[in-house]
Amino acid sequence: MSGVARCENRADGTLQAAARYYNLNAGRTVFNRWSSADDVATAVAYLASDAASYVSGSTLFVDGGWTAVDGSSTGQTQLAR
Repeated sequence: MSGVARCENRADGTLQAAARYYNLNAGRTVFNRWSSADDVATAVAYLASDAASYVSGSTLFVDGGWTAVDGSSTGQTQLAR
């Protein structure tokens, strides 16, 4: 069974309130930006499609490579540095 897990992402007003945090940590992703709603929607569409019929028991991170670079699904290791 596939599902979508809540994660931190940007919301209206968030970028203005935390521009420094946003810019610093967006630069730590492979793509130098945070994910968009379209990025997440594309991943959800894939998981809902027949192309993902054999995907099971896995977590698909839509995090711009953060997990691969940091080694942490929470990013806490990277933020603590």
